[in-house]
Amino acid sequence: MAGMKNEVKPCDNFYKYACGNWEKTNPSLNQFIHLEKEKMYLLKAILESNWNENDNSAVIKAKKLYRACMDTNTIEKQGLSRLIYLINLIGGWPLTMSDNEWQIKNKSWQIIDQTIHKIMGDSALFSIRAVIDNSNTSAHIIALSSPRPKPPAGFVSIIDPIDMDLEPVVNYRNLIANITKIIANKQGTFIDLNTFDNDIKDIVKFEVELDQIAMIETKSTTSDVNQTLEKITIKQLQKEYDLSENKTIQQINWLYRIQNIMGVSKIKVEKSTVVAVFPKQYFTKLAKLLSKTPPKVIINLVNWWMVKQLLRHTNKEMSDLVSQLEEFEGIEDKPRWFFCTSINEMQHALAYEYVKKYFPNITSKNIVKDIMQQIITEMKNNIVNSTWLDNNSRQSALKKLYNMKQFIGYPDWYNDNNIIFFISRWIADPTQVNAFYYYLGNALSNIIGHEISHGFDDVGRQYDEDGNLRNWWSTDTINEYNDRAECFVHKFGQYVVKYHNISYRTDPIKTLSENIADSTGVRAVFEAFKKHSAEFPSKNMRLPGLEHLNTRQLFFLSYAHTFCEAIPAEKMLNMMISNVHCPSTFRIAGTLSNMEDFAETFKCKPGTVMNPTLKCGIWY
Repeated sequence: MAGMKNEVKPCDNFYKYACGNWEKTNPSLNQFIHLEKEKMYLLKAILESNWNENDNSAVIKAKKLYRACMDTNTIEKQGLSRLIYLINLIGGWPLTMSDNEWQIKNKSWQIIDQTIHKIMGDSALFSIRAVIDNSNTSAHIIALSSPRPKPPAGFVSIIDPIDMDLEPVVNYRNLIANITKIIANKQGTFIDLNTFDNDIKDIVKFEVELDQIAMIETKSTTSDVNQTLEKITIKQLQKEYDLSENKTIQQINWLYRIQNIMGVSKIKVEKSTVVAVFPKQYFTKLAKLLSKTPPKVIINLVNWWMVKQLLRHTNKEMSDLVSQLEEFEGIEDKPRWFFCTSINEMQHALAYEYVKKYFPNITSKNIVKDIMQQIITEMKNNIVNSTWLDNNSRQSALKKLYNMKQFIGYPDWYNDNNIIFFISRWIADPTQVNAFYYYLGNALSNIIGHEISHGFDDVGRQYDEDGNLRNWWSTDTINEYNDRAECFVHKFGQYVVKYHNISYRTDPIKTLSENIADSTGVRAVFEAFKKHSAEFPSKNMRLPGLEHLNTRQLFFLSYAHTFCEAIPAEKMLNMMISNVHCPSTFRIAGTLSNMEDFAETFKCKPGTVMNPTLKCGIWY
């Protein structure tokens, strides 16, 4: 209630009406971060509690891991010794030594990056991992994709070419310089001051260029999975990659590289092995980028990529510098216990203890199951009543809806004390605060509706009831679906953010899946809400302080309040570039203005912002 701005008319700007004072009254960026903090305090209590010999062994290991992370005295004594050991193990970091010293070592960037990949489980240049095969969900496939970590400088990637004199870029360069000098001093090497500043500029430039070609995935003009993902043999991958660049020194031996990573799991990899490449355009761009980038720059970048991820595991001096690094992204500085809790690898053990301590019975789980069933019923009604679906497509859609597996709260085997012997994995860590696990009054229903709707968004609709990539739509229904999806593209492509007097539009293609899921989900949930209210009228009570709002108005207020956030313009702009969700102000405006029910509930006149002529929908 304190986050509302009552003087704003709901029909003019519902987000501002629901969330206009959020930033003044809430220190958290948004509701999810607020819940994340609450969850972390609960996990902290578990990890800091004592154990006895009768406790679950996995839980005991989680507590020991936490204590080792919190032992700052030991960590301080070790200082940078382990980090420097790793740097030397991989072949050295040119930025921390003179040119003569580097020439003595002079390892290839491929060997150095490969060693980092094995140590860190990932690379600054690309990811290699085993994933579920989207054409056969009973099998796995080796997948190559663009790297997941983004440059910590964040929004500077929007500028092409990058301006090295921009304040955030200068701050980032200075931070790299400070960290590098400390490492060089500790390892007893001498920095080449003649090239030092330019070397750092080259790192930042290359890091941003990598980020820009990785954005191909989010800038794609199509949601057709087959257009962005390619399954090819490693032999064919090598051939296509080699054709994209012309410098032998910059080549990547893909068979050797994949064997090197997958060999740990004893997975047999040959030239004839089929791999999934996503997005395939990234690797073409990567070949060209590496071809024009000097080996020394690549080596400096992959070293920096590794070092910045390990700094929190070193002494306080470096940890304080990490706080500066995170400040560039607007990440709130957190205490040591928060870091040690978040990196704890014993996630299922923690979740098991979390459930045992905070969910002693299954009542809440059963309530969520009941809510989910009501929403599924309304989804079914929407599909059945849709006038543009042919019968075969309708039956396939219903089959997919009924075949959706429900992951609620925690798996049933958490009730078994032998948790360490279970190897089945859920989609996500059960303590993760996102759409898989989130509770906020009536807003819970909308999160559920949103996630179910993803099965029928522009990407989800391409998968059948078993999760396999297969076309189950007729040509006519695909065309009709695409026309309806195009309405969302047109509508959400009109939203603009101004930054430094320049207007930036939202990307309606990249955000299409989320926009469809928002709109389809809230419609189904509102129908379920109306039926529930009619069935249980005694629950339709006014809330203290909000007596002027009826239950339907409270429903929409609750929906909007879920997405309240305090976000500066530059971070919103970065989100628009890299995130598949629209900023909340546009999510609320675009989604609720599609609903006649919203306009009727708040008596919005035709032509107002929240009751426009253009309304988009999938099933309606």
